[in-house]
Amino acid sequence: MAQETAHPLKSCTHKVEGPFTITVKVLGKEFTLPIEKPLYCAECIKAYIERFATLCADCGKIIYPGRPVCGPSDKARYPSYEFSHFTTFGDCNDYPGALCGTWGESKDGTRGELIPFEEFARI
Repeated sequence: MAQETAHPLKSCTHKVEGPFTITVKVLGKEFTLPIEKPLYCAECIKAYIERFATLCADCGKIIYPGRPVCGPSDKARYPSYEFSHFTTFGDCNDYPGALCGTWGESKDGTRGELIPFEEFARI
């Protein structure tokens, strides 16, 4: 199968109707997400999340691109995942020293990856 290269949101030209619900699969785990005020069509939002999101080692929920991430806490329930949501209050790792960057799109646009703060500051 040829690798998909078009960015799902930047190339979306479909009619947007909402609200709607989508089911996405991230790292083999399915999630049903309500989309209340969509800016893009369901198909393109689904493709974007499935390509660029990852899962949190602490809560097991989706980490979306643009969200701050840190290493997993000592109590991580899903240690096979590399990163956790960085939160100031909540179930995920909230230790300030653990903040390591932002989850984002890879430079080649094919997957999600960590953008360290040193690199993020140059954008």
